Amino acid sequence: TAELISRLAVPENFSGPLSEICEQKEIDLDCGRADLVNELHKLFRSADKSPPLPLYELLAGLKKPFIVISTAYDELLEQSLQGRRDFVVICPNMEGKECVLIYSDGKEIICTPEEISQHKPLENGYAVIYRLRGGIVGNRELMLLSERDYFQFNRLMEKQFPDYIGSRLKTSLCSLWFLGHHPQSWEERLLVRFLKDFQDERASSFAVQETLSPFARSFWQQPNVRARVFELPLAEFVEELVKEAAA
Repeated sequence: TAELISRLAVPENFSGPLSEICEQKEIDLDCGRADLVNELHKLFRSADKSPPLPLYELLAGLKKPFIVISTAYDELLEQSLQGRRDFVVICPNMEGKECVLIYSDGKEIICTPEEISQHKPLENGYAVIYRLRGGIVGNRELMLLSERDYFQFNRLMEKQFPDYIGSRLKTSLCSLWFLGHHPQSWEERLLVRFLKDFQDERASSFAVQETLSPFARSFWQQPNVRARVFELPLAEFVEELVKEAAA
């Protein structure tokens, strides 16, 4: 999100979150939602030319299926996995009260959040990528962008979040790793708290964040979040994970 803010046309010295920029553009009579999405889509496509990310390469090499709850807008993770392992991307459509399942072989399924369990992606060997902020599915735009999107998310997402994922957080002591996800903006904090509400209180959580501000340190330490923070660059953390995986 920081990179998107820097590359969008914003007023000089702007210091607000991405949702505020998107809200301004959405209500601007000379711009609107369609123009905003087109502008962002061009930025996402330019990211497709980026070199493979070590973290995504590590995930692509894992033998067992896994769940990634992604807050990214780009498709770099999917590109790293393509052709190397089976996976399914799940995009929520809160207005339609449904989810879109896009399989790595091109198959697409539209179903309710409750029906995802019937398809048993993990049990059938598929890695699961849940796009918490949505994405662009074909010619459909299903993304959390503006402030109004996050307000709607806050109202509806608890009912729309797939039990297939939520039940694993609640019953398996599944650990949450917050990688590259920092609590500087209210949207990021909203998403962290949302996920933590699903997690069993006995389960552990980790965050990787270099140069913690006093506020960020307090955020990760509060009782309803409680995440152990590794204060080092994400790239360095991933290097250590790669070494452990190879050992």
